[in-house]
Amino acid sequence: MKFKRLLLLIFPLLIQSCQNDELNNNNLTETTQVQKSNTNRFEDLHQLIQTDINNRKKNDSVVEGTPVVTIGNQVWMKYNLNVAHFSNGDEIKHAKTEEEWRRCCDKGIPAWCYIENNGKEYNAVFGKLYNEAAIKDNRGLVSKNWRIPNENDWDILCQNYKLPTCNLKSKVGWMDKAIGNCGTVSPNPHLATSAFVIYPGGYRLSPSAFAAPFEWACLWTLNEQGETSVFNLTDQLAQVSFVAGDNYKGVNIRCIKR
Repeated sequence: MKFKRLLLLIFPLLIQSCQNDELNNNNLTETTQVQKSNTNRFEDLHQLIQTDINNRKKNDSVVEGTPVVTIGNQVWMKYNLNVAHFSNGDEIKHAKTEEEWRRCCDKGIPAWCYIENNGKEYNAVFGKLYNEAAIKDNRGLVSKNWRIPNENDWDILCQNYKLPTCNLKSKVGWMDKAIGNCGTVSPNPHLATSAFVIYPGGYRLSPSAFAAPFEWACLWTLNEQGETSVFNLTDQLAQVSFVAGDNYKGVNIRCIKR
């Protein structure tokens, strides 16, 4: 009799345990499927950007060995900066890990990294991310004929286009949540093309965290007082914004001619 009672107590618990295991397995399967789906989407978006860049390079206008875009009276680099040395030849530290990035930023050592520390996938399309110490260094990331833009330079660029600033976005590569089409792998017809194109290269938010590529585009600004900010474009907003820079951020650079 006691044995039967014990079975009556244990049996429901066994059933509940099995149900929980099945639910956990289903959740794990769904999570794995979502991750796989996102990976496939990223690969497709990456390929679209690479193809777009290859097509644009066929019509590069070059000044002093650098592909450029002329907008009004401004001359901009056509692509994000991708150098590993200062203009005098000194090497810039490649911070390959979270610990190296943190150490460089804490000690004011100029450094660069790849988005998500993945140079194999992203270097060719997005360029390098630089810390604040790198853009403030007197040795200069570029020759004296170029400089890092300030906020006013970006404002003038947008005014020259006389268009919503979303027109600075590349026509491909953005995960466009704004139109309910997350993970799109097709050109978005509502994003106009322009001679000046910004690809969604993401950025380094902190030593341990990256803001995902294909959703964010961020570029350093630097004024004459040595103050920094970050020019932002996102997949969800048409308008640009500026946020304060800090020593832990890792951000792309697009230079303007002096």
